[in-house]
Amino acid sequence: MVDINQASLFLPKHSPPILKTPSVVLSKVMRSTGYIFGVFKQFYTVPMPLLPKKILESMNIPDITIGHHIFGPPVYWVEAKNNIDKIVARVIIDLCSTKGFKPNDLCVIPFLVNEKLVPESINKYIDEEFVENSYRPNAVRDVEHFLKYREINSFLIAWALRVKGLEFKVVIMAIDDDDFDCQDPEDRKKAYIMASRCTSLLIVVSTAAVRRDIDLSGHFKNYPFCIDL
Repeated sequence: MVDINQASLFLPKHSPPILKTPSVVLSKVMRSTGYIFGVFKQFYTVPMPLLPKKILESMNIPDITIGHHIFGPPVYWVEAKNNIDKIVARVIIDLCSTKGFKPNDLCVIPFLVNEKLVPESINKYIDEEFVENSYRPNAVRDVEHFLKYREINSFLIAWALRVKGLEFKVVIMAIDDDDFDCQDPEDRKKAYIMASRCTSLLIVVSTAAVRRDIDLSGHFKNYPFCIDL
């Protein structure tokens, strides 16, 4: 049994045919809500938008459908502005302090890792809002340590390819500046991986331009809660 989604998009070109022709086709998505599915399906269905339609059709990409009727909460959007690390920190504080989420339910997935989207930078802004030695969310980057110990106050910050195969109740997609090119196949592949890691609540922190590129159906909602501390 082969995951046809992964096989059709991500296998090397010269992989053995047996890996590309499964006897059982897994085409229904069960783990994500309907709104989240709507985000990542576009990147799966049209992985290379600049190719002629005839070539795309010849790739024989199997259709995927949602396997249930649970749409869940909307996909929320927060404008990144010029301080994406501070914005991400404040969203995490809001989720963990007033919305009932445990830090280890969360994963922040940066589109590109830079000096802002690392644990040290996020933790700096979180620490500013808490008294010394108090309970607070704590960002970590070591995926293996996070999965092994599941410390209640730890949340993960990891690049997309480091979390392939994992699932999180809450995913914050952090896309800084103009890192995302909606026409680039590699960027679309990463966006697919990022969004499809989420099971319940997806929050996109980005510029307005990136929102327009990703939210083709117009279903994103502005994050409705105050994050000004």
